[in-house]
Amino acid sequence: MPAKENEAPLKERGTPYILGARLKSTAAKLKKMILDKRCYRAWDRKEHSDSIGSYRTIDDGERRIVVTHSPRRARKDRHERENALEKLRMRIAKGEGPTSSVPAEPRGS
Repeated sequence: MPAKENEAPLKERGTPYILGARLKSTAAKLKKMILDKRCYRAWDRKEHSDSIGSYRTIDDGERRIVVTHSPRRARKDRHERENALEKLRMRIAKGEGPTSSVPAEPRGS
């Protein structure tokens, strides 16, 4: 979930807030709850007729967590992953290793 240093000042002030987080950085127990599709409810996003998404809310005791899933976004993400893999396959076929695209020095150093 969000880094404590980002969330703590908001909580201390009593400021209402919304923070985003990546699934891969979420605690295992919470991740399991998020991935349980049985608890999701559908919503119809009328501005995107091809995208009937779903959501669920989780109360973890400290905060209310709202999780959403969009089939449209899932298709976009899948397409981007497939493109990235194809580029890596092409580089390997040319004899270039996949690490050749990784900078030798960390950025900003």
